[in-house]
Amino acid sequence: MREDWTEWEYTIGEERGTIRMKWKDDPAQWELRTYSGDVISMRTAWRGDFSEWRVTDNSISLTLKSRWTSQLDEWLVQEKTNGNFYMYTLVEGDPRDWAIEDGLDDTVSQPMKMALIFLAVFHASPRMWLFCRLV
Repeated sequence: MREDWTEWEYTIGEERGTIRMKWKDDPAQWELRTYSGDVISMRTAWRGDFSEWRVTDNSISLTLKSRWTSQLDEWLVQEKTNGNFYMYTLVEGDPRDWAIEDGLDDTVSQPMKMALIFLAVFHASPRMWLFCRLV
C-alpha cells in the first residue's frame, strides 16, 4: 500500500484540522483547514524552491525561510510587524526532535503557527525529497 503524503490530520489540545496539498500534483501549494473554519494557504515563494514559503490567512502574511537551501533543518520567520519564529532540529540532520522559539505576537493564530511547523518538519524529512520527485 502506498503512503499518502498529500493529506495530514492534526490535533493540538482542542484544535483539530487537516493539511492537504491544494492540487494532487503540485507539492508547492498546501492548505490548512481547521474544523472551526480557519483556512491557511501555504505556497512556495519561487517555483521549484522549497526553501522559502509564503503563509497567509488572508489578513496576515508571513515568509518562512530555511536558513540554508541545501539543508532544511533550520527555519525562520523574521517580520518587523509580527515578530520572529525560529525552528531547528536538536541534532543537525535528524528531523525527529525540534526546538521552537516562538516570538510571534498574539495576532498570529495557532493555525498559522501549525502551518509553519508543518512546513519545516515536512521539508526536513528525507522522504520529502522522494515524494516531491514522484509528484
